[in-house]
Amino acid sequence: MKHRPMISYVYEGDLYFSMDHIKQEYPVYGATDFKYPAIEILQENGSRITNFEYVSHKIYNGKPKLSGLPATYTEKDNEASTLEILLRDNLINSEITLLYTIFNDYDAIARSVKIENKGNQNLDLTRIMSLSLDLPDYDYEFMHLSGAWARERPVLINNWEATLSWPELLQM
Repeated sequence: MKHRPMISYVYEGDLYFSMDHIKQEYPVYGATDFKYPAIEILQENGSRITNFEYVSHKIYNGKPKLSGLPATYTEKDNEASTLEILLRDNLINSEITLLYTIFNDYDAIARSVKIENKGNQNLDLTRIMSLSLDLPDYDYEFMHLSGAWARERPVLINNWEATLSWPELLQM
């Protein structure tokens, strides 16, 4: 690693470690990088800065239901395995659970996120994404289906630049 001028650094006096140079599974607002945050929480004091840290994880058979939402499911618990990762921000007293389900008979991974406010202050959830895909900076093509009822399958292909986020891609 080398010192890079004009970069924000996490630790005072450490000119070599920056969140801007590492791939992140679930980036948050205010972490000294310029990635789009997967979650943004407005606190009562006006701050949006959070610091969710790893607490624990567990693996179990099956897939949890997402009440009130359309979702994939299993008929029996042995059809899939789920990994839950618990993250906590002690300052705002909140927890995030990242859920990853792998299906035995399908090449698919289901991803969801749960957040729980364990404190007394009101928190305004201004942004939450179930996925943040932090890829190396290379040329990619983004292929997606667009349309409306009875014409759902027009295939669109766009160049995916490293600086674009998913919402921006969908507006192309």
